[in-house]
Amino acid sequence: MQTESAKNGNKLKIWKTWKNFLFEKSCWLVLGLSALFAPMASDSTRALIECWILSTPLSSHISHNAVILYCVYIGIFFITFGYLYWMRRYIFYPQTKFLFTEKNPEKRKNLILFLSNIYMSPENEKKESFIPAGLSLSGDMLTEDLKRIEKHKQQTKPWSWQMPLIGLKHHLPGLKSVTIVCSHESLKQMSAFVKILKLYKELENVEIYILGTKEGIVCRDKYSVDNHLGGFNFEGFDELSAGMRACIDLMKKDNVKEKDMMIDFTGGNKVTSVVAATITFNRPIKAQYVSTTNMNVVGYDVDYGTVSIQGVTG
Repeated sequence: MQTESAKNGNKLKIWKTWKNFLFEKSCWLVLGLSALFAPMASDSTRALIECWILSTPLSSHISHNAVILYCVYIGIFFITFGYLYWMRRYIFYPQTKFLFTEKNPEKRKNLILFLSNIYMSPENEKKESFIPAGLSLSGDMLTEDLKRIEKHKQQTKPWSWQMPLIGLKHHLPGLKSVTIVCSHESLKQMSAFVKILKLYKELENVEIYILGTKEGIVCRDKYSVDNHLGGFNFEGFDELSAGMRACIDLMKKDNVKEKDMMIDFTGGNKVTSVVAATITFNRPIKAQYVSTTNMNVVGYDVDYGTVSIQGVTG
């Protein structure tokens, strides 16, 4: 259940979203009115000036009602123009994007997960022994095993796969699918990671997919031991960006909506973080990260708007 502060935070965010929406729409409305009344105000001003220059009484050429209308046209134009001039700093400021953090991101049905590579001795890698020595996973409840992993970490050193398990658990019980994105190195360890996921009954209804390449084409296939897809270069921005765009398109073909997608970029490096953030621009997709300090899941939402609207001074 959400805490009172979380509910208030959501209400505040909804209010800010609506306020920004109404503000921007009102600016466009005023701009439209200004453009509409500009020619009317121009004709009215010309008619009044001609009467003044020629010293012709207004009543001989223009009716009383027409004079009132002329004044209304001129008045509306100058009011709207004055409003636009007053709001110029907000309307014509360079449009930028802002990254906002959410301490408790909403749960989503479909998770895209970057799998980090675990550095093991050649002997342990041959045995596919990717669980640290001294740590045993019961496979009963993911929550309990995460407690064991945390306790083990206090005694020795962190285990790289603790974070993706935390990020995955955050979306239970509504999680429907996990799409795992591997590097060339972590692809060799994918089967070991999937074996760990299959230990838990909580995940038995979660479909596991692998995102990879085959003959230069990006594929999103259901995981099986017979998969022969290639991994991605986690240092290659263009390659990774193209892969993520293709992933989203493939998921949409499977009737997965963008509002149900979350990208976890904890596993990987700086390039994966940038790709995960940029791929969410102007999309309902969100990104998340598991903090290495307190192991909390943090959400990232990229908003589009002006600096002034968002309250950021520069």
